[in-house]
Amino acid sequence: MHYKTLFALVSLCLCCFTVMAQEPTRSPNYGGVGDYPVPQVRGGKPEYEYCVLYAKRIWRLGNMISEKALSFESARKSAQANLGENAAREEIADLDALEKKEIPNAAALGAERLYRCAVQLKLFPLAESKVAAEKCFDSLHLLEYVSRQRNYGRSRETVREFLLRQMKTLPVDFLDRTLDLAYSGKTVMDGNPMIEEAFTMCFARALTPTEPKP
Repeated sequence: MHYKTLFALVSLCLCCFTVMAQEPTRSPNYGGVGDYPVPQVRGGKPEYEYCVLYAKRIWRLGNMISEKALSFESARKSAQANLGENAAREEIADLDALEKKEIPNAAALGAERLYRCAVQLKLFPLAESKVAAEKCFDSLHLLEYVSRQRNYGRSRETVREFLLRQMKTLPVDFLDRTLDLAYSGKTVMDGNPMIEEAFTMCFARALTPTEPKP
């Protein structure tokens, strides 16, 4: 072997080792509930917000799967590619439970994950929290869908016409209000927290006891 060729191979190897050394090591819990430090005494607003985002991710995947916009296998591969080892294992277990109908739908899966996170981060959720969360996730499916279509670059009118064709019993005024919200301000991809805020409002209302009528 010529010395120039040997020198080139050694240089290439050194370059590869340098790049590998510079890559940050991903935590096994990256993207999972284990990635968030457990409070010593009690969780608060930051922990709640983390749990909502954590639950929202699997709820969104479940919605896309139910719409045939994503397959279970693609969702599993995405988890393996983008999450830490432990977080990916947990994500895949949740997807498996949804596929086997052990958890009936995306809203129930989001609620299950929110409750699990709330327990882990010492938010001490109420017994009825899971039921309330499921109702809220279910009621926000349309908003999540429309905001996702906006992320894809689809116009308000295109989405409106499609939904009116596909969901003939959908109240037009409700659809228009949802479209107005989803198409106002920044996109969700650019950081618009409309879904988290809508969930929090719904969740708070669902857990507020109503006084009996006289």
